[in-house]
Amino acid sequence: MRNTRFAWILVLVAIAALIGCGKGDKLAGTWNVAGMPMGSATTTFEKGDAMTMVVKASAPGMGELTMTMKGTYKLEGNNLTMTLSSVDVKSGNQMASDAAKKAMESSLNKPDTGTITWKGDDEFTQVSTRGTLTFTRQK
Repeated sequence: MRNTRFAWILVLVAIAALIGCGKGDKLAGTWNVAGMPMGSATTTFEKGDAMTMVVKASAPGMGELTMTMKGTYKLEGNNLTMTLSSVDVKSGNQMASDAAKKAMESSLNKPDTGTITWKGDDEFTQVSTRGTLTFTRQK
């Protein structure tokens, strides 16, 4: 009887540990992002707190741009805070690249917190000062 209780306690501790570990990684993975002006985006949330957002856009006179932004994220309840720390811009038009990079640099190292609303495990909407974005998990 004592061994059975001990075995059940170990099972419960293991389940609690797994639930606790998975909680912070709910965002881990790559997400398609809708709601970006003039383009499309994907965001990859790594386990822990690292993130990468890749935005592909085109604008008249600027051509095609690819911006890769890196930073960190923090999910606390229904609040998602993203802080960008670097931006790299690639384009066939150097002036466009320089202008886009300069515009994005003003957002670096400034946390942006938004409220998220989950629509199942694979979709959520974030509303922040920068607008409303819808994230759909890539499978």
